[in-house]
Parts: sequence; C-alpha cells; structure tokens
Amino acid sequence: PARARTVIADVSGPGALLIKARAIGLRAGRPIEVIARSGRLILALVGHSRIALTLDLARHIQVLAL
Repeated sequence: PARARTVIADVSGPGALLIKARAIGLRAGRPIEVIARSGRLILALVGHSRIALTLDLARHIQVLAL
C-alpha cells in the first residue's frame, strides 16, 4: 500500500545485487517508506532520499512492519 512505513530487516541476493542495494542506502535497520507504486517500479523514501526500486530488487528486501 502507498505510504507503508517499515524498517528494513535484511537484504539478500547475489553479490552484485547486495552491492547495488548498499550503494543506494538499503541496509538492515534503516526505515523505508513506500511513497508510490507504478508498474514495475516502487518509489520509496529511505532516510531522507527518494529512490526508485524495480520489483526485482524489491523482492530481495525483507522488512519489519511498524
């Protein structure tokens, strides 16, 4: 749902995916908020940055609901 506020529990996947995820700020313990979803893209707020996630990358992010 739009504006879902959660905390990242874990990011898993192949090495290249983990490097990309960490480079854009996706780390365990960081808050993440879904702002919008459009087709295969998810616009999310991580910290104070807005990032666009593909569904392929988003599938590897495990979150804890608040």
